[in-house]
Amino acid sequence: MTQRIHKIGPRCASQVKTTRQLMEFPFLLTRNEVALSGEVPDQFHLYRLFNYGHKPSSYYALRGDLTSTCLLDAVTYQARP
Repeated sequence: MTQRIHKIGPRCASQVKTTRQLMEFPFLLTRNEVALSGEVPDQFHLYRLFNYGHKPSSYYALRGDLTSTCLLDAVTYQARP
């Protein structure tokens, strides 16, 4: 089987976050997502679908380095004895 790849445009690193909460509620990001957004800010797009499962649901997009477009608050830590 031959696989063909067609270049449609510049590469894009997209992430989608879906939440049932309202737009104003915080959502979770991984450190890898934050790091990738800083490594390729011109290619990074995060789409957040909020109020999912309720009417009306909607979305917004954040482009670029998440440290510039979001207020990040570390709320979870990995702990070892």
